[in-house]
Amino acid sequence: MAGKSDLSFTGLTDDQAQELHSVYMSGLWLFVTIAVVAHLAVFIWRPWF
Repeated sequence: MAGKSDLSFTGLTDDQAQELHSVYMSGLWLFVTIAVVAHLAVFIWRPWF
């Protein structure tokens, strides 16, 4: 268990924070990819300009 001095204000150690960040960024890239594909599909189907 990490000591009090090893924790940041979030309560996570540096390794835990980096792991959480990598999982968050993976999810963000997945969301952005799906959003871009959806926008392209709608634009091909019915252009908005």
